Amino acid sequence: LENIAPTWMSDIFTLEDSFQMMLEIGRLVDLEEKSKEIVQSIKDAFDDLKASPMLRSIQGKSVLYLIWKDPYMGAANQTFIDHLLTETLGFENVLKMENRYPEITDIRKVNPDFIFLSSEPYPFKEKHLKEIREKCPNTKVVLVDGEYFSWYGSRLSNAPIYFQRLIAQL
Repeated sequence: LENIAPTWMSDIFTLEDSFQMMLEIGRLVDLEEKSKEIVQSIKDAFDDLKASPMLRSIQGKSVLYLIWKDPYMGAANQTFIDHLLTETLGFENVLKMENRYPEITDIRKVNPDFIFLSSEPYPFKEKHLKEIREKCPNTKVVLVDGEYFSWYGSRLSNAPIYFQRLIAQL
């Protein structure tokens, strides 16, 4: 593609990667100051989230973040989702020893404190809550908005508020 058009690629695993991507895109489209403003605003919001006493209530609690059904697949190490779960929110990802998006053969064996059912890429709905709760009766199962866990870039501006509401729900 670069033989016929300018190209640019990113590989995002952390919030810092996302901030760097936004600044680079700002430079590419000659909106460097605006990109700096956006990045600073998002950094400030995440700093406020990390300083929130609410986070202490979930820190160290285990979580399984499901992205797919039939077969069940979860977000593991080396993903942006894992970074937000562990480094930002303080959860213990039960798939931390796996890479990327492994298949989970028996969800009952995982036994986390929480199971998050993402709205994307698989659109988990209310009907899936009952199904998973029957398999894991000692686990709190919650539907989550996948955009806030996996869409890096300016979409992150609303993520800290969403995370605070989610934590309050837990």
